[in-house]
Formats: sequence, C-alpha cells, structure tokens
Amino acid sequence: MKYLLLFLVLLLPVVAMAYDFEVDGIYYMIDGDEVAVTCRSSLGGTYSGDVVIPAEVTYAGTTYTVTSIYRDAFYKCGGMTSIAIPNTVTEIGYAAFNLCNGLTSVHITDLEAWLGITFSNFDANPLSYAGHLVLNGETVTDLVVPGSVTAIHDWAFEGCTDLTSVTIHDGVTAIGNGAFINCIELSRADLGNTVTWIGDDAFLGCLALTGIVIPNSVTYIGYEAFCDCCSLTTVTIGDHVQEIGDFAFSNCTNLTGINIPHSVTYIAFGAFSGCSSLTELTIPSSVTYIGPVAFSTCSSLTSVTIPNSLTSLSDGIFSGCSALARVTIPSSVTTIGEWAFDGCSAMTTIHCWALEPPTAFPTSFGDCYGAVLYVHADAVEAYRQTDYWKDFAMIQAVPPAGDVDGDGKVNIDDVAILIDSILLGSTDAINIDSADLNINGRLDIDDVTILIDFLLGS
Repeated sequence: MKYLLLFLVLLLPVVAMAYDFEVDGIYYMIDGDEVAVTCRSSLGGTYSGDVVIPAEVTYAGTTYTVTSIYRDAFYKCGGMTSIAIPNTVTEIGYAAFNLCNGLTSVHITDLEAWLGITFSNFDANPLSYAGHLVLNGETVTDLVVPGSVTAIHDWAFEGCTDLTSVTIHDGVTAIGNGAFINCIELSRADLGNTVTWIGDDAFLGCLALTGIVIPNSVTYIGYEAFCDCCSLTTVTIGDHVQEIGDFAFSNCTNLTGINIPHSVTYIAFGAFSGCSSLTELTIPSSVTYIGPVAFSTCSSLTSVTIPNSLTSLSDGIFSGCSALARVTIPSSVTTIGEWAFDGCSAMTTIHCWALEPPTAFPTSFGDCYGAVLYVHADAVEAYRQTDYWKDFAMIQAVPPAGDVDGDGKVNIDDVAILIDSILLGSTDAINIDSADLNINGRLDIDDVTILIDFLLGS
C-alpha cells in the first residue's frame, strides 16, 4: 500500500506541471524554436472567457513561433466563450477542445491558413462546439476555397452552422473525413472538377443540402459521406466513381431517384438504406458486389433491376421495401441472403432465371410467399422440391429469356417481333418477361441490342 502512495505522490508534479512556461495566461511547451499551446494541468479547465493565442511569444529573451495546440489543451474549458487562432498554427491535437461547451465563436485572420491545419480528430476543431467561424470580423457563410488549396483537411468546417454555400475550385483533389459534417445550413456545394476522393462523413448531417453533383473526377464516395442529408432530392454521380461506401446516402429521405454509373463496381453496407422516397432503381452490370441492407427500408421503391454481374444478394439487401412489387433475379445469382426480401409485403411477382435454385434461408423471403414465382419451364420441379423455394404458393413456368413470341425457340423472329412491339408501344402479342432482357420493367432498344448480341454469340 505504501508503495502505491509513494507512486501517486511522485505523479503529482507531473499532473500539476504540464507546461514549460506561461505568458499572459496561456501555457506553452517548447519544441526547438517553436511552441505548442497546452494546459496548466491534465485535469483541464485551465482557460475561460475570450482566449487569444498569439502568433509569437517571448519568454526568457527568446521569441518562439506558436505552431500547434497540444492534445487536451482546452479540455473541460466550459467557461471559454471564444478562441482566436493565429495563422501560424498548423496542427491541433487529439480532443484539444473536448467539452468546451461554452464556445460561441472561432476567430481567424487567414482562410488559407485555417485550411492548412491538421485536426487530429473531431474534438480537435473548436468549431465542433462553437459553430461560428469568424474571418477578420466577418462570419463565414459563403465559402470560396482559396485557389492555392489542394485538399480540404479532415473536420475543417465541422459543425460550421453559418455556412450556407461552398465553392471548391479546380485543383482541390480531396475532401477530408468530416470536412463539412453537421453544417446544418449548407444548401449548396460546388465540388469543382478535380476532386477524386470524398471522405467518410464528409457531408454527414447537412440537413439543408438539396442537390449534389459529384464530378467525373471522383472515384470514391466515403462512409456516411452524405448520410442524413434529409433535404437532398437530386444526386448526380460522376462516371468514374468505383465505390460507394457504407451508408453513403443512408437516410436521404427526400431522394427520389439515383443514377448509378457503369463505373461503379462496389456498393457497400447500407449505402442507400432508409431512402424512403426512392421509387425506381437500376443497378448497372458493372456492379459485382452489393453489401447487406444496401437498399433496406426504401419504402417507396416499386421496381429494381438486378444485373447478372451479381452472384449473391446480401443479407437484408431489400428488407423493408414495403412497396416493392416485382423483382427479377438473374441466372448469375447463386445465393439469396437472410432477410433479403423480408418486409416486402407488396411483392406480387418474382422471376428467378437460375436453372438451379439459388441457396436460400428460412428468412430470405419474409412474407413474400404469396407472390407468384416464375422460373424456367425445365426448372419448375427443382424449385418445387427445394427448401424455402417450395413454400411459394404458386410456381409457374415462363419461356426462356429472348423467346419473345413464346414458341420455345430464340431466333430472328423474336427480334422482329420485339422491334415491332417497341415501335407500336404494344405488348399484347409478346411475352414481356422474356422480352425484358435488361430487366428494367419496360421494353426498349437495349433489349433489342441484348437479343441480337445473344443470337450473334450463339
């Protein structure tokens, strides 16, 4: 016990003396000819009122440049009301402003310098509490990124509640993690033409954002990048995006449509979950993976095109899509995940083109068993004998894909009939399920192209 007490006594000076010197009520640690702002002790609560950090400080005859703010420097400074940060600061440490609940404003003199600061985490940026960024006495509302800036750092404008618009010039290549997170009044963001990477949480919680154009230069949209942007109605995704991250557009409840370009190969976990106004969805054939619950609770979704590039439908992929009435599962799919169609209570028709029933689970189809299951004629018995498929109340045969006239053969006659049907706008003389080769719920020139390519290939 006495050794523990001795250890605690020895520790006390460390707790009490967490700085090298103090000038005008601000505490510093020396690092060569530079200093970092720190706290009086690790217990926090050192500062209060309006704090102004100088660009330089002189102590014992030596002048130091203030270049950083140490981790936990302003920890628990709930009485601090504003902070002025000089343009010499380039780094702010982990949780430097944690629990600074009384902050109302952050003052800077150089926007380019502010954009050059590296924030170690979200609590490192005082804006996360203050909300108001003041540049040379003027509140920042319409942000124009300076031309010399090439990247917007992580958490750069986190929680900047006055920000209403952002203009990013060509030359900026990355928007960092949480860069504009919780900018609740941000209604317009022009991303320029050179951004290649949109980081995790980049625009999370931007409640006023109504539309976004993601330029062709972008290849990656990060985790929760536009999550909870509940006013977002239109999204244009550039044709070089390859990956849409976890929950990237989750809970964008006013998003009615989305065009996924053919560059996309990976749609991650929950990417569009909770997009309750989304009515129609076409997934391009470039997509090889869609994560679990990617489109769950898209409660207005009535139709979906699943490409033959997919080999499985992940767990819960369309769960809670209560308006989904018709779906076609291509022959490439070999596995239907758990809860894949759970809660799709409006389902009336399922087409499954695989000759061998895909692996399914007890929960794969939820309450969809009242729907009519259409399969190839020579696969009907296999489906009627396979667990979880055999539970459908009605399993019926359809002609093979491409057999437009239903004569059991796929030939040039089917091409002619399909063209006539498209030109006349009539489907009376054809089998629409066999003619809709791109599985988008309608007949168009793409179906003709696919059928011709099939005949030439065979």
